Amino acid sequence: KLDQANITERVGEHAVIYHLKAPRAPLNPAYRMLSPSSYFYPGSPIQRILQAEKPELIEVCDKYNLHYLAALARSRLMQEIDHRPTTVGLSCERMDDNFAVYLGRSRAGQAFCRWYMRWAYFAFFDHHIAISRHTAEELRGVSDGHAIERGVWLRHPGVETPLFRCRNPRAEARAKLLRRLRLGDGCRLLLY
Repeated sequence: KLDQANITERVGEHAVIYHLKAPRAPLNPAYRMLSPSSYFYPGSPIQRILQAEKPELIEVCDKYNLHYLAALARSRLMQEIDHRPTTVGLSCERMDDNFAVYLGRSRAGQAFCRWYMRWAYFAFFDHHIAISRHTAEELRGVSDGHAIERGVWLRHPGVETPLFRCRNPRAEARAKLLRRLRLGDGCRLLLY
C-alpha cells in the first residue's frame, strides 16, 4: 500500500492496480481528474509508483492534466525517477470536439485548440495512437511542419473477429453465462 488514502490492488501474478484519490472534473463530474500535484513533486503518488514499477512505457489518455507527466518523463525532469520510459499519447477523442461540446464552437476556440494540441500536447509524447481517422486528423494536422516529428498510429479499438471468432460455439456454456448474468436467451454477448 502506498498510504492510507491510496489503495494498491494486486491482480494475478503480473498486474497491480493503483487507486488514487482524484476530484471530479469541473465541466463533467462523471470524470475524475488527476492534477499535476499527484505527479509533479518528488514523493508525489505517481512519482512513487513510477519509481517502484520502473515502467518502460507510459501511456496517457488525457489531454488536460496528466499529459504533462509525459513531458516530465521525456525530459527526465522527475528527480526521483532514474530511467526514461517511452511515452505514448492515446487519443480517444478530439480536443476541438470536446471544447465545442462544453464551450461552444467558435473560430477563437478552434484556434486555441490547434495551438494547444500543437504546443502543449503533441510534442510531449514519443508516439501517438488515435482510435479513429477523425481523431488522428487532429494530431496529424498539428504535426504538419512541426520541428518535432512524432508518429501518429491509427488503431481502431475492438476485437479482431477473424482471429477471435467462436469456431465451436457451445450452447451450454452460453446458457450458463446468460443465467449467471441474469440475461434472457435472446441477448447478444459482447466481450470488450
